[in-house]
Amino acid sequence: MRYLICFLLLITSLSLQAQDRVEPVAKAAKVIVYGSAGCHFCEQTQAVLQKNNISFVFFDVDTQVDARREMIIKLKKAGIPLSAIQLPVLDWAGKIVMKETDFDQFLKNIEKLPKP
Repeated sequence: MRYLICFLLLITSLSLQAQDRVEPVAKAAKVIVYGSAGCHFCEQTQAVLQKNNISFVFFDVDTQVDARREMIIKLKKAGIPLSAIQLPVLDWAGKIVMKETDFDQFLKNIEKLPKP
């Protein structure tokens, strides 16, 4: 029983430490990209941001449950129906920007946004 309690305390401690490392980075970031690993739209978006020297944080919403929840909350606050989600979704200094049907236009619009 003592080993079980020690094990649970260790796991809880590691979990809290991991959260402490991730949250300050996301809060400090002015641009957050919510996407999916292997999504070519997400990869191209990141390439455009890098080309324009815009620092950002990427969250994989397929594997990072907390990031997915955060994205959904932001979409709801912005009045964007969840049925309309298209990855990537960007939080651009508090403004939610989502991939449009015309992806090339989406990339051009990103380049026109004021640098955060």
